[in-house]
Amino acid sequence: MKLLKCHVTAFGKLQNIDIDFTDGLNVFNYENGWGKTSLSVFLKAMFYGLKGGRLKNLNENEREKYKSWNYPGKTGGFVDFSHSGKCFRVERFFGSKESDDTVKLIDLNTGKEYTNNHDLGKRLFEIDEDGFLSTLFFSQSDLETKGVAGISAKYNSAVYSVDDDSFTEAVKSIDDKVKTLVKTGGKGIIAEEKNKIAECNKMIERAENASEALKIVQNNYNAKKEEANALKKEIGKLNEQIIESGKVEANKLVLKRKKDLLNEINQSKTAIKNKETLLSGNDVSLEEIDAYIGVYKDYAEIKAKREVSSDSVSVMEKEIKGTKTKNPSVKIFVIILLLSIIVALSGIGFSFLSLVAGVIAGVLGTICAVADVIYYFFCRKKYKEADYRNSQRINAQRKIADDYRLIENKYKEKLDLFRSSFPLISGDYYDFLDTLKECVKDIQNENLLITNAENKIKELGNVKETFDEVETFDPETLRRTYKEKNEKLDAVNDALSKDKANIAYYENTAASLYDLENRKTELSESVKEHEEYYKLLLKTSEFLKSADEDVKARYRAPLENSLNKYISLICGTESAARIDTDLNITIEENGESKNVAYYSEGYKDLFNIAKRFALIDVLYEKDKPFVILDDPFCDFDEEKIANGIALIKKLSEEYQILYFVCHKSRT
Repeated sequence: MKLLKCHVTAFGKLQNIDIDFTDGLNVFNYENGWGKTSLSVFLKAMFYGLKGGRLKNLNENEREKYKSWNYPGKTGGFVDFSHSGKCFRVERFFGSKESDDTVKLIDLNTGKEYTNNHDLGKRLFEIDEDGFLSTLFFSQSDLETKGVAGISAKYNSAVYSVDDDSFTEAVKSIDDKVKTLVKTGGKGIIAEEKNKIAECNKMIERAENASEALKIVQNNYNAKKEEANALKKEIGKLNEQIIESGKVEANKLVLKRKKDLLNEINQSKTAIKNKETLLSGNDVSLEEIDAYIGVYKDYAEIKAKREVSSDSVSVMEKEIKGTKTKNPSVKIFVIILLLSIIVALSGIGFSFLSLVAGVIAGVLGTICAVADVIYYFFCRKKYKEADYRNSQRINAQRKIADDYRLIENKYKEKLDLFRSSFPLISGDYYDFLDTLKECVKDIQNENLLITNAENKIKELGNVKETFDEVETFDPETLRRTYKEKNEKLDAVNDALSKDKANIAYYENTAASLYDLENRKTELSESVKEHEEYYKLLLKTSEFLKSADEDVKARYRAPLENSLNKYISLICGTESAARIDTDLNITIEENGESKNVAYYSEGYKDLFNIAKRFALIDVLYEKDKPFVILDDPFCDFDEEKIANGIALIKKLSEEYQILYFVCHKSRT
């Protein structure tokens, strides 16, 4: 199988790159960061896809690590290769998850597309992805061989010419069947069936004892049934006695009620008699009393108005007395007049001395005398007018008060006349009328009570007043005994229900004896068959594993020879290495076997590279595949690097080798 060319659309930092491959050695010598590892992973991914899923470690999540950098298109590309004389193209593009991936396999000769692209790498290389990474893919970061299961399947295919997975699947199938039969912790089909047999034995023992238990429970059930019937009869008799006793109690209650009603009637009659005494034998109605209450209200209203009028007269008299115009005093006016005359006469005397002074004194005295006379008569008239008006107002208000008094007296006479018929009721008019009305109401209410009581007595009808025949029954004792019997009957019925359930259980258990014995026989036979099958599976597994060891032993010798050959070619000295069937290497040095773990990292890489080349020789004798070397000699010294390069040049005569390196010293 050889690679022809590839096109990287986008993968990691690689974008739109075309590469043509040649037979033999293909060297890719580029600086760090060019994308050599990305290209090697791209070639692997075209056949096996990308790992990723939900892994958080970026070095383990290839899908996340190698998605295109700043490229808007899809991640992926195609590879053209030859296989079994035909040319093919595998085209694969990757999404964010595996279900989004697309893969196509095209026959370049016919142009036809294959529909079955599942496990493409495994079908082409006859080895799974881990096996591919452990043989044909040399990574500088991990040269250890890990895909032992896939490599073993490839060995079996090479030796027996069978399907790669047939042996592994056969061993796994047998181991899975063994685990279903016998599991750790006392589990598995055989243990479960033995547990079921033990359970059957317990149930058979219970079934055998069920018949005897059934007889005991049946006898208890019958005895309790008789007890329940007897209790029912007693309860029935007690019920009749309680009913009869109830009738007596009811009659007694009726008699007591009648007596209470008669007492109520007598009390009402006594109350009526007392009220009628207050009425002094007069028959008066509430309507008549309400009419007199109306008269009283009119009387009270007129009386209030009369009192207001009388009070108004008193108030007016006080106001007039306080503001009354005084009658002018005659003495003052006479004195003023005499003085005025004296002034006038003195003017005549002054005229002899001074005519002007005499005239002025005479005129002034005359004017004062005339004014005094006029003012006196004016005040006299004003006083008489004011006195007349005040007298008119007071007389008018007194007349109103007198009119109210006349009406008031009429109402009072009417009320006094009505009141005189009830001398035993005291108090003013209001209290008298209120007491009278309440008295009439009480008489009516008492009469109504008497009527209702008499009707109730009629409704109660006639009852016995003696109960000699049933007086021996104590109602309280009967009720207590009735309750106790019912509680006992309930307890007996509960016990009967439990016994009935037990009878059904024992009957079913006894009836299941035959089925249980058959079930035990079936389980015992099944356990025997499974134990024999378990022994057979163990022997078969032992035989297959022994055969597998024989197969591995057959290819161990040529694998060990190739391993020593490649170690010697790289080291330049003879090698005495051994490899077991699990691909573990030991080195014989100075007569002592040492595990490779004792050696330096450089030597470990050397041993692993030699082991990979040895595996390629053994696994791919017919169809030689391509080999990817991603700078595997970076930890070697100069001599081993030179030997390693010479080795790959020699191997390139048989294999197509893709050698990725970043330094000229390793080319």
